[in-house]
Amino acid sequence: CVAAFVPTLAESVVLGPVAPFSACYAMFAEVFYSFLLCFVGLNCIVSKRNNSETDRNEFYGLAMGFVIVAGGFAVSSISGAVFNPAVAISLDLQMGCLGGWSVWYILSEFVGAALASLAYKVVRPDDLMDGEVFENYEPMLLTKCFSEFIGSFFLMLTFGLSTVTSSFAAAFSASSALTCMTYSLGDVSGSHFNPAISLAVVVRKACSKTEALAFCAAQFLAAVLAGLVCAIFDAAGKRQKITLTVGPGRDYNFDQACAAELFFSFVLSYIVLAVATTKLPSAQASKHGFHVAFCIGACVTAGCVAVSSISGAEFNPALGAGMLVLKLTRTELDSLHALCHFFAFTLAQCLGGLCAALVFYFTHPKQRRRRRLGRRRRQAERDLPVREEVASILCEFVGTFVLVVTVRCCELTGSSTWNAIAIASMFVALTYAMWPVSEGSMNPALSFSLGLSGDLRWGTVVRNWGAQITGALAAGVACIVFFLPKSMQLKPAESFAPWYATIIEMVYTAMLSFVVLNCTASKARDPPHSCNQCFGLAIGFVLVAGGYAASNISNA
Repeated sequence: CVAAFVPTLAESVVLGPVAPFSACYAMFAEVFYSFLLCFVGLNCIVSKRNNSETDRNEFYGLAMGFVIVAGGFAVSSISGAVFNPAVAISLDLQMGCLGGWSVWYILSEFVGAALASLAYKVVRPDDLMDGEVFENYEPMLLTKCFSEFIGSFFLMLTFGLSTVTSSFAAAFSASSALTCMTYSLGDVSGSHFNPAISLAVVVRKACSKTEALAFCAAQFLAAVLAGLVCAIFDAAGKRQKITLTVGPGRDYNFDQACAAELFFSFVLSYIVLAVATTKLPSAQASKHGFHVAFCIGACVTAGCVAVSSISGAEFNPALGAGMLVLKLTRTELDSLHALCHFFAFTLAQCLGGLCAALVFYFTHPKQRRRRRLGRRRRQAERDLPVREEVASILCEFVGTFVLVVTVRCCELTGSSTWNAIAIASMFVALTYAMWPVSEGSMNPALSFSLGLSGDLRWGTVVRNWGAQITGALAAGVACIVFFLPKSMQLKPAESFAPWYATIIEMVYTAMLSFVVLNCTASKARDPPHSCNQCFGLAIGFVLVAGGYAASNISNA
């Protein structure tokens, strides 16, 4: 069997540069993503702070896997995306020419590994410390800026190379790069990698103005440099024959593109504020929140699938600057036109960040930075229960609004291949963001099941229904006015009778409610003294399962 199988592999798998890219481009691609793989591994496995002996994180495997996703989709059509000397040797052996391209690939990968080790020492000087010095260590501003630089560079590099190589999964590539860098550097600089997010965090008062300005400078500088690198690859690649879009996509106008950027920049900034700048539950055994980076990446995945055909789905002024550099290297593009769209999108993205900070202020009253003294502070503490009730209603409204807009955009402009994953990704992110405040059901059926199980008071269920239905109606109006003035009927697929669709909806709604109850309400699965971190993922996987299984029957 092996003798018959090896010749087949030799015919189908070839180690070496992928035309039209030369060996130089392939080697640099291997250096970049071998660096990223080793850098993420060092930060998520070796770091004394990010993976201490007494508090192991649970995300190191996920983080390294996301590197492969990011690099695999970004440079597989440049170098084959090997990133591993053992794999290079194996592929060379299968080709029957050991010592061919594998030598150059191995050299490139070891260069990337050596550079990653140097960068790791820069961002983690505390690894050389012990005792009280280690416990009291706070990264210097320069270290934090270097962290922001590396993260922003690889985010733009991955997004840009996915564009240059016409990757069919650019949404997953870019979000994976963001996720793995957030896992790696979240405890160094906060992993903003986005000036709009830095602005939201400053307004939230979780970061000083000096730090935010320094972060923005590092983010823009990194994105511009990455844009230049992408332009070099673009000059050698087949994408050079295809025109890069500037501004709105086909069939959409400038206002719709700006609205899309503003909305999803708001959502991304809000998710960051809700999961990355709040305190983890006291009952959580580990101080490492595995869901934080996952939620941020999931939000980007959903936004890219939903509106990439409307605005390009940047949601990041630094990313816009990097893409501007890439576009300006194209002689056929109007430079003034590109600059005008860049500044307009930047304004929309920053406005989205400001809106996120404002909404967060009202949806998370316990997280407010209080400086009141005396009588005013005591009055604020007495009013806190009322504000929490209002915040719970607002969370259900905002979460349902965002979810419905995402669903609507995916159905009319997204990809039928990725829509289920995009919608599930957004639901996961919103669940983790809203659950500490309102149980985050964003679904009247889920609220009903929680009421039947006794985990929600019926008054709360009715209140949630009102907020959810109002949010859904507002989302429908917003989509008609700003995004998609197209009609779409809610009905079963043409080849299935209505009762088939009814049965399918009942089955998967029951599955969704069953998973929610088991993962969030069960005392054994989610005990008060040690809450689990998997509930959002479990709920999201139900949407993936039902979305792909039943979308052609009931539209799921």
